[in-house]
Amino acid sequence: MNLAETAAWTELRTHQHDLRETRLRDLFDQEPGRGPAMTIEHSGLVLDCSKNLLTAETLDLLVELADERELGTGIRAMFTGEPINTTESRPALHTALRAPCTTSIRPPPCSWCRRKPSPRSKR
Repeated sequence: MNLAETAAWTELRTHQHDLRETRLRDLFDQEPGRGPAMTIEHSGLVLDCSKNLLTAETLDLLVELADERELGTGIRAMFTGEPINTTESRPALHTALRAPCTTSIRPPPCSWCRRKPSPRSKR
């Protein structure tokens, strides 16, 4: 199913329309604890969402969209080396490039791994 045809996407678009006249200053006035409530810190990395035109409802709708599109399943597939690149039927191994040296990401055997050498490689 196309992303734009999902129920969660439709709800997000409606929510976006409802927020079009909202000013960030108004959100801070309505929610005095907005800064700390919309800031996440992990391992020294700080993500401050408070200065974006987001509300708690926006975040809930984004989580609904992620659930509806099975984002967690896709993330697990990417981190385990499953073939998620649908145009080439192979894994996207970006995570292997950034993994700690002690971590091994090995894709399962598949047709792209067993390519025959090209005629040029015999030179």
